[in-house]
Amino acid sequence: MSNILYIAPFLQNDNWGKLANKLLTLLDTKYNVAISPVYYIDNILQPNNTQMNLMNKKLDKIDLVIQMVLPSFFVKTKYPSLLAIPEDVMYQSYFKYINLLSDGEPIIIYDFPDFVKFDSIKPLDLPAMYDNYNIYYCFPEVGENDMLEETILAFSMEKNKYQDMLIISGDFDQQKTMEYINNLRKKTGRFIDLETYPEVCVISSVTEESKMAIHKRGHAYISTTKFISKYDPHNEYALYNGNETKCLNYEYEPIIKESRPFIDMFTCKDLWKKPVLKNRNSSFIDNENETSWQIEQSKIFTGIDKLCKL
Repeated sequence: MSNILYIAPFLQNDNWGKLANKLLTLLDTKYNVAISPVYYIDNILQPNNTQMNLMNKKLDKIDLVIQMVLPSFFVKTKYPSLLAIPEDVMYQSYFKYINLLSDGEPIIIYDFPDFVKFDSIKPLDLPAMYDNYNIYYCFPEVGENDMLEETILAFSMEKNKYQDMLIISGDFDQQKTMEYINNLRKKTGRFIDLETYPEVCVISSVTEESKMAIHKRGHAYISTTKFISKYDPHNEYALYNGNETKCLNYEYEPIIKESRPFIDMFTCKDLWKKPVLKNRNSSFIDNENETSWQIEQSKIFTGIDKLCKL
């Protein structure tokens, strides 16, 4: 069994922490792993028993060091080293770091689905009046990285009251979000009375379990991210549940942002999606992953095994 030192922000209370732990769980199924934390934010969790044991573990030898860090923070060691990084920061502006430092193809971390947990979750409970509705749903992060505004506009222009409903679940205030939605409805001018528009339900929750419950009750998942991705875990959950997967029609444009986490991250050298609202009946298109979690997990094991045998 190969010995791996895994350096990652697994104690962070954010999406990077979540992804770091997903990769740790995967590595721990096949390798002898010791771990060391790094931090990019101040919101840090206390280690659980498993993490504490792996942090205290001493390896007799190290076959490979895996670093889940931003490429500009990657440190060359005397051992074979691999960069591990979430897919959403794998941009052209980072290739120069990866080619110079990593001893092999980097590990691309995806938010792999947990179907065991998914099977244990009960569907979101909605009133019986919605039993015959087409339930669309999305999990936006309100801001410049998202296409929530265009999604609401397209839904308001194309869908119908008493037939369709959109569930929006995220970390935002329900009242303010409904005011925002009503202002967008008014801009379409489709109906004079706001009550005539198709219904939108706002749920202020971002837990993995609450999202799974919505997947189980809904019929069509809508991706709202602008980032170009080969993989979306919510597509996996939706397809697993027999739901449709949709996104807005889009073109590509350079990334222009007012701010970025690091000076060389998300620059105009990279592209993201620009939503395109077509005629009133064709804004939503089918959205499927270009890869699968089985394929990506297999790539991770193959890359690690190759370096550990050197």
